Amino acid sequence: MANLYGVNYTKSNIDVPFTIVDHAEINGKVMSAYDEITLAADLANGDVISLSKIPAGARVKRVSIVCPDLGTTGALNIGVTGDATAFATAVALTAAVANDYPSLEKFATEKQLILTCTAATDVGTGLKIQVSVEFVVA
Repeated sequence: MANLYGVNYTKSNIDVPFTIVDHAEINGKVMSAYDEITLAADLANGDVISLSKIPAGARVKRVSIVCPDLGTTGALNIGVTGDATAFATAVALTAAVANDYPSLEKFATEKQLILTCTAATDVGTGLKIQVSVEFVVA
């Protein structure tokens, strides 16, 4: 039977001399970024909604989205600049949505949170999409 160790356990308990573990990895303060948009028109396939920025060094814990029913069609990806599907792919908007997407993604550089429409909506006027990102910064 082998003894196996996680990276941070190895840094602080096995390595001689020990290595200091990033503060955000063991005792970070959870922060959040919230943004919302009220739709002035239906979303079209390929539309991109830019939301809150995620700071450099952030390790994302969870992304949450709340959205009413946007009709008989509609879907979007939740991601960041450079990776449009970082958190979720093809989230259906054909019923009310209140979903959490866990993540442990870490970003070395600042990223823009984006929603990318992959299927057009048909009753999006005046309806609100809300998104929250929880993260820890090193």
